[in-house]
Amino acid sequence: GELEITNDAYAYSKRNLLVHLKACKENHSINYLYCIPANIYGPFDNFHPLHSHVVPGLIVKFLSAIENDDPKVTIGGNGGARRDFLYIGDLIEAIILMCDNLTKSDSINVSTGTLTSISELANLIKLISAYKGEIVYDLGFPEGQRQRMFDRSKIQSIGWKPKYTLNEGLQKTFEWCVNNPQMVR
Repeated sequence: GELEITNDAYAYSKRNLLVHLKACKENHSINYLYCIPANIYGPFDNFHPLHSHVVPGLIVKFLSAIENDDPKVTIGGNGGARRDFLYIGDLIEAIILMCDNLTKSDSINVSTGTLTSISELANLIKLISAYKGEIVYDLGFPEGQRQRMFDRSKIQSIGWKPKYTLNEGLQKTFEWCVNNPQMVR
């Protein structure tokens, strides 16, 4: 179907890769496993305040607000968009399991199966960071796709399930960010 405008270039590039892999299989008998992960986050992520994904971007916003005694953290949109957030350690385990157990060419979604709103995510990070100020929403920013849900049947069929809850993964990511400022990019 038609792609959501705020990430259409990214989505088209992912679709094009899958088309290429299918052509390699058809024309050259090259097998492939195409992993389609949910919104990945964790240590070593891109924590740039303007160019990061939502989890590291919010962590940086809360840390900056604490450091600067800002009374509020502003988040673009209304906080209602819902995403499936996947801790990097869980994704790595899923990929290893896929490589060890799958032999036929396929595309496989890897996700937790739990949708979390941006508002819920922001409140979790606020709690983890012990930020005392307020969260405000700037409706001048695009929301993006309202929600992204994945069919998890293939990855579940080989026995994979996430080990980390969102709260646990956020805690590990936050602690890594705080304890490794020289590595935060």
